[in-house]
Amino acid sequence: MTFQKGKAEDFEKIKSFYWNVIDAMKDKDFSIGWKKGIYPDDDYIRESLEKGELYTLKDEEKLCACVIVNCSFNEEYEGLPWRKTLKKGEFFVPHALAVAGDMQGKGIGKEVVGQIIGLAHANNKKAVRLDIVSTNKIAEKLYKSFGFEFVSENDIYYVDTGHVKYKMYELNF
Repeated sequence: MTFQKGKAEDFEKIKSFYWNVIDAMKDKDFSIGWKKGIYPDDDYIRESLEKGELYTLKDEEKLCACVIVNCSFNEEYEGLPWRKTLKKGEFFVPHALAVAGDMQGKGIGKEVVGQIIGLAHANNKKAVRLDIVSTNKIAEKLYKSFGFEFVSENDIYYVDTGHVKYKMYELNF
């Protein structure tokens, strides 16, 4: 498996990947709230590719997972009871982490989260912070297995989900 920055020429493949994940999630017991053309939308994918923030995990040519890693976060992150007081830019936030439907349950998510933590260390970040839709128990279990700690549960607005309860987690270094 190879974890690397996505390439602009792979935009259509990555967009199709996300749409396939959205379709695969329809059969799950919970909703992550993503909608085709809304989240992740074309502009967000393109911008993330251009900035070098979108990463892919491939098995040879098969796209197994994607994630966007940067220092951007929802304004609702401000004022939460984080364990460390950090400034913007001192921590990474993963976004749109998705595993191909036929690869779920095979350790792909663990590989990606391990890579995110490795990126944070390599870039001298002090933490990784994130939010999880409250009903996404699979993601919650995955992050906890890496030592992420629960911070709070908050009603957060995103264009794809509207106002929904999210659980906030952090891993400090």
